Amino acid sequence: MGLIKIGKYIAGKRKSLGMTQKQLAEKLGMSDKSVSKWERGICLPDVSVYLELCGILGISLNEFLAGEDIEIDNIEKKSEDTLIQITKDSGRKQRYLKRIIIVLLIL
Repeated sequence: MGLIKIGKYIAGKRKSLGMTQKQLAEKLGMSDKSVSKWERGICLPDVSVYLELCGILGISLNEFLAGEDIEIDNIEKKSEDTLIQITKDSGRKQRYLKRIIIVLLIL
């Protein structure tokens, strides 16, 4: 689940609908700066916004998390791949946070 890939996907879908960042942000009740951060791959939207964002962009949650359009024939495989990647990313983040905590405890 690459932030940059997802961000580019959000930007592409938004632009294909002829929307500005500000218009998308208004529909979600957020700032255009938030949308800009998502599209640049700095961060992801809050999980509570995922379904509404997907509805506005006309994409599935699987497509959002994969950062690409998914053909119906490949949806099961792609969903499985996406879940595996999310699990791996989560494990990496946990290891990174543990290292930071250890360093802080040493200091």
